[in-house]
Amino acid sequence: MKQKLYSLIFLCGLWGGGVCSAHGQTTMTLRFQDGTEKNTAISTVNKMILSESNLALNYLSGNSDSYSLGSIQKITFSTLAGTNNILADNLTMSVCPNPATDYILLKNAPEGQLNAMVYRMDGAEVINVQLSSSSDKIAVSGLAKGFYILKVNNKALKFTKQ
Repeated sequence: MKQKLYSLIFLCGLWGGGVCSAHGQTTMTLRFQDGTEKNTAISTVNKMILSESNLALNYLSGNSDSYSLGSIQKITFSTLAGTNNILADNLTMSVCPNPATDYILLKNAPEGQLNAMVYRMDGAEVINVQLSSSSDKIAVSGLAKGFYILKVNNKALKFTKQ
């Protein structure tokens, strides 16, 4: 249960990556053991930190909230309005080669400075690089075999390391 919670919070932490985003407002609802609820707009959260006993939310405003995991009955994510448009053309950003062995490149990435972060499936950041163009290679030879998430300028992409 705890691993599923870690994964869900991590994936939804990739705010703009399409994992939990839509044209509408995505919210996180915390339902507590006493029956009360707290709704939070995901766009206002800078960071979620899940420790052994607490869930901490750091907001873009600089404020923060902390909740005991024992007091939380349920966490849900929902979109209040709108839907994602799925692009069916070749302009969708992607990772190649996929699966990768030594490096990855971005296909159809926007021009200019790119911030690229690679995360393991448990949410740990393993690579953080600045790319000057989409033709820059990201070295992945030092990563263990498995599944990873690449976050580039608030877009999340999956790839496999062999």
